[in-house]
Amino acid sequence: MKLTSLRRWHWIVFSLIVGPLFGYSRQQGLKDLLHNFGNSITGTRNFENLIMGKVGDRHMFEDLRVFKQIMPDDQGIVRPVYVVVGQAFMGDYEQEDGKPVAHWHPMFFATAPPYRPRMNIDQLNTRDAPKLAEQFREIPEPTVMDFLSMAGAARGIKYRHAWWYELGIGSWTLVSFVVLGLVWPTLLNFMLFRSWRRPRGEKRTNPADRSTVETAQAPEGADSGSIK
Repeated sequence: MKLTSLRRWHWIVFSLIVGPLFGYSRQQGLKDLLHNFGNSITGTRNFENLIMGKVGDRHMFEDLRVFKQIMPDDQGIVRPVYVVVGQAFMGDYEQEDGKPVAHWHPMFFATAPPYRPRMNIDQLNTRDAPKLAEQFREIPEPTVMDFLSMAGAARGIKYRHAWWYELGIGSWTLVSFVVLGLVWPTLLNFMLFRSWRRPRGEKRTNPADRSTVETAQAPEGADSGSIK
């Protein structure tokens, strides 16, 4: 099938099939955290030690991205869980040019709200922000993102909200509809026909409606019915 034979409605139908399938497969794939984001950091205290610790001028847990996902917690109860993914230093050194060099590896930490810090958060209060700990305690149901925001204000911890991991089947269906069903056919028309809209094709004619029919005529002066 040629691209020129595909109409816009074909692309719309295609987009409404691809979007849900992609969204579902992505949701299922993200459930395998070990496969996607490396090893797990076990325990809130270990997580906080990595967040606060530094090796030279680098944080022990850096390049942080956080997203919310519906999955079973430690007790097997299905609920919203916040996942922190990044690169962690776990004491690994490798020899490069005869010198030990620290190496960071992909790791993640998953925790359900409310987030209860194991460290004394009062030590995060600074001269410029003396009420960080108090503000955190006032949050009714704090998440690990609230903790990272507090740690960021006190120690320069940076993280990104990885919202693209949170898109569900409905969101991916909408994205597929807009991109494949609307934008792509328009661009395709411009590339093929130099127009944003597909030009109208010639109207088909019905052979039964033709007013003239070609017939074979015998040459003048010829007597096809006589035999010499």
